[in-house]
Amino acid sequence: MCLALVGLLTSVLLVTGCDRKSTAGRSRTTALPPPTAESTVRRLITPQDKVSPHVFAAQSNFTATMGQASSPERPRIAPELVPQPGLVIADDRAEEHDWHGVVLVPKNLGGAVVSTARVEVQSVEVHPLANGSVRVWARLKNRTGHREKIQIGCAFNTQEKPNPATPKFHEIELPVDFIDVFFVSPKENINAYTFLIRNPPGAPH
Repeated sequence: MCLALVGLLTSVLLVTGCDRKSTAGRSRTTALPPPTAESTVRRLITPQDKVSPHVFAAQSNFTATMGQASSPERPRIAPELVPQPGLVIADDRAEEHDWHGVVLVPKNLGGAVVSTARVEVQSVEVHPLANGSVRVWARLKNRTGHREKIQIGCAFNTQEKPNPATPKFHEIELPVDFIDVFFVSPKENINAYTFLIRNPPGAPH
């Protein structure tokens, strides 16, 4: 079972698709399937034991899904995270030119998220990319009624490295209503990701 924890820095950890099985005895020479969008989808929707699965979504709330109408609520992407290779913003629309077109969402987002007094994670999507990596989207709702500074980060677990390094945090401004953020995995063969939110150093919790 995946858990969400609130840390000492009022961090929100969203852990989905996480593999709790020990890697002891697992052969490091086991051949992995080619890093493609299809192999990423298979890994996330049919996980190993004690792994939180993902399911298919009909369309994206963040980008214009192939053959589908765009979301009625236009994305508002944090400008601190744009530009990004493979992602184009035009007329308040996000277009992913490296995207495979499949939208995956955590099967039980509510059971994997802990909200803070400042921020609520409203939705999360995983977009498998053509090269076998993923783009993780999240919509953050401001619960304070005024602008806030927050820090966000995302750590990715791969089949080869189940224990990721501490992620780099980005400081962004949270508008009075909501903001959309994304992270692209630096490697392929993703089997888990951890989305984090924390207050900037010195900010009240």
